[in-house]
Order: sequence, then structure tokens, then C-alpha cells
Amino acid sequence: MRVHPGRDRRRRTRRGPRRGDKTGLGRGYGGEDRGGRYRRCTDKNRHHWGRRMTAPAPAVFDQVWRGLAKELRSHGLDVKFVEGWKSRGVGDFYPRAMTEHHTGSNRDSGNAPCLGLVTWGTADVGGPLCNILLARDGTIYFVAAGKANHAGIGGPFRGIPENSANTYAIGVEIENDGRGEPYPKRQIEANDILNAVLLERMKRTAYFAFGHKEWTDRKIDPTFDMAAFRKRVRALMKVLGLPQFRVTAKKVVAGKEKSIKVAKRLRKNGWAVTRTKK
Repeated sequence: MRVHPGRDRRRRTRRGPRRGDKTGLGRGYGGEDRGGRYRRCTDKNRHHWGRRMTAPAPAVFDQVWRGLAKELRSHGLDVKFVEGWKSRGVGDFYPRAMTEHHTGSNRDSGNAPCLGLVTWGTADVGGPLCNILLARDGTIYFVAAGKANHAGIGGPFRGIPENSANTYAIGVEIENDGRGEPYPKRQIEANDILNAVLLERMKRTAYFAFGHKEWTDRKIDPTFDMAAFRKRVRALMKVLGLPQFRVTAKKVVAGKEKSIKVAKRLRKNGWAVTRTKK
């Protein structure tokens, strides 16, 4: 049987690297080079070379990330970028919440010792492992604009479906050992501002900022009080002049089944709705 030349070529490229390919990765199913973007990965994590990355949809990038660094800097924060962050991700991403984590790094290991780890991942879980890393001195690192492997199994919680927090929540990793290390004031302030600004961009209230330990019982991070954290973020959104997205539904009539369902759905998604009778 005669095989179409194009199909035969694609078959051959699946089996391994072509002659002269120094990356050892070969090429993808369509013949594209899968190693070029990841050649600067460290040898320690070279098992992830060739991992296919997915950038966020343009609408998501514009709403959440475009101009974010400038806005954060206007509030006095230091922002840095990990190379390739704009196109780094592992699937569809529709952020509408914030998930807080701590890295578990040794308190004497430096300012941002987990930066490489959260970017490239581990032998068990591929990177990115968060969207943003917050260093001990309050420096904010943009790691990935797309979906990150940070939350895992858990939920449902805060309107996010079961096991779907990676798709619907921005993951923030905070450098801390999780064993009693105090959070520096600068780091706390940076995290509060970061969450307030991002929640405003996603048109969400502080209710939608939660900890990994709230998403699943198998985790203890972060070690700070989440209720107090949300209270600070809520107050900060008012101080910074950020809208709270409160709405009064004056024409919602009690007794109409459809209207009541709409009001319940709005409340579930963080809106403050009041119903009035005719």
C-alpha cells in the first residue's frame, strides 16, 4: 500500500530526533521543533523539556495581566518577570479567584529559592506550579500567565467546580517555611495589594481569595489566618478606590421564581443583591 508522503513524514518524526537535532527531543506530530523554547531549562529538570505550553486566551491576558505590573508598581511594589511567562501555561485558563500557598522553603535558603522550582516543576508535577511567586522581601515574580498546576484535587469551593481550581484560580506561592516562620511586613503588604488589584481586574470581591487549606483538607498552607487576610484585602480595595461591585436589584420582584433564582446566583458569585416587592 502506498503511503502519502506527508503522512509518512509525520510518522517518522514521532519516533525520535532527526539527524543534527542537538536537543535530543525530536519534533512534534506536525514536524514543529518542540525543544527550542525550553533549551534554557536547567539540567535538573530536563525531563520536562519539550512539554507543550499553552498561553492564555487574548481576552484573559488583556483583562488580568495587561498593565498589571505598572499598576502594582504604582502602589510601590517591586515586580520582576520570569522569561517566557506570557506564554507559559498547561491548558485552558479562565481565572475568577485567587488561591494562596506557601512554598515550604527553608527560612535560611534565601529570598526566592523556589523560583526555578515553581517555573519548571518537579519529577512528579510539571511546571508551572504557580502564576505568581512572592519573595520574602515582597518582590513579585510573574511566573506564568496561563494555567498552573498549583491547587490539585479539592473543592467544590467558592463557586469553583471540584478539582478545577487550576483552571479557575490564580495561584500565588509565598516564600515561607510553613513551620512558624513569621511573614515579613513587606511581604504581607505586597500580598494584600496584589490580591486586591487582581480581584478588581477579575471583577471579584475579597470573598474569592482563599487558601489552599480551604480548597482541600489535605493541605495546611498558607499558615496565616485567611479570614483576617480577606478582611485586610476588603478594606484595602476601599482605600485604593477599587470598586466593590455591589449591585442593588431594585426591579427584582419577590415571588417570581426566575427573579429569585437570578438573585441567588448573583449572591453565590459575590454580589450584594437586595430584593424589593412591588
